[in-house]
Order: sequence, then structure tokens, then C-alpha cells
Amino acid sequence: MSTARQGSRSVDAATFLHRVADLMLAGDDRFRLLGSSVDANELILRRASQVTTRVWSLHTETTLNGLRSGREAARLHPVPEHRHVFSPRAERLCPLLASLVPGARVGPAPGPMVITDDQHAFLTGPPGSWLAPTLWETTDPTLVACAREVFLLSWHAARPVTDVTTRPLLTARLLDVALALADGSSDREIAEELGIGARTTSAEVRRIIQWCGARSRGHAIAVLVGGSG
Repeated sequence: MSTARQGSRSVDAATFLHRVADLMLAGDDRFRLLGSSVDANELILRRASQVTTRVWSLHTETTLNGLRSGREAARLHPVPEHRHVFSPRAERLCPLLASLVPGARVGPAPGPMVITDDQHAFLTGPPGSWLAPTLWETTDPTLVACAREVFLLSWHAARPVTDVTTRPLLTARLLDVALALADGSSDREIAEELGIGARTTSAEVRRIIQWCGARSRGHAIAVLVGGSG
């Protein structure tokens, strides 16, 4: 796996990830198949309570539900260090990213991966059933060290998401309103959920619609969940 440390930075990442895919296909026993990447959020969240020091992750894509799951895991099982790099595409398609993960960075994300406590690396692999990518885990020290190198190259090349986003960060309250709106809640339901008055709720929903640059409530929901720009 030393090739993951040679050559240019972009080649390092590509070489490592291609080599990893080859090892997975060959049945290398240093990798353990966890399931489909479709279930990645749920599978990794199950491990959240076992993490003690740090979580590093690369995201080529993301969803609002995925961000919310990560936020909830961080709330329930806080650890001292979180580092997350999202691709520019992920940032464009998820306008709430900067408000939900203000410490994240945006930059090169050669492939999805999560590294916990410098001991576990979770990586996607070749498609399995239903043509969905698979999710694998390794605790092999050499492979985890190479994954760390790939992550750090991306981290140092990335920019803070707060420098990249074109929208102002939402306050905690407006973020809650935006999340409830994204769920399709009515103004009355949002008011009841957040314990605020009807007029305040309507005004803040209008602010979120404007913040999205949306033409309507439905358009704002599409923007928030990543279905429209």
C-alpha cells in the first residue's frame, strides 16, 4: 500500500482507492463487508457510541437526512475532534450544510470514507446487489494509515465551508424552522413543535423561503432537501 504515499496528491488518492477496490473484489480478509452504502448512515451511527477521540470523513455526496443523522450522532455521542470534507457538488446541493456543520470544509473528496479513532476506516466498495455501492470496514493498521493520509491531503486542500457558501448561516432557531419546513410541516405544526407563536412562525417561514431564493413554499422545500437550485 506504499503507492498511496507516492506521486502527486491526486494520484495518491486515486491509487489508494483503486487498490482498495481491487483488494475488496479479491476477498482480502483485511476488509469486512458491512452491507450496502444505502444503509451507511444507519450502520455507522450504530458505531457512534464506540468512538472516543475523533471522527474524520470525506463526502462526495450528501443528503439532508444524512447531515441530520450525523448531527444527532454528534449530539448523543460527542467526541473531541470532528473533521469533515464535502465535495463542491455536495455543498451546492445541500444549502443547509454550512449551518448544520459550520466546521466542515469543502474541497477534493476522492471517495467516501469515515475514519474513527485512527483505528477504523469505513470505505465504499464495488456495487453489490441492486447495483448500490457496498460499505466495508478495515482495522488493518497499514490500510487505516493510508486512509488517514488520503483524508489529510483533502483536508489541507479544502476551504472552510463558511468561506464557500453563498448564503448567510442560519441562527439556531431559523435552522430549526428550515428543518421542519423541509419535512413538509405546516406553519401550525412548526409553531407547535418549536413552541413559538403563529405570527412569528409565518414570518420566519417567509425568511427561510427568501433565504432559499425560492419562488414558493414548495420550491423552498425542494431547495432545502437538495432537489432544486
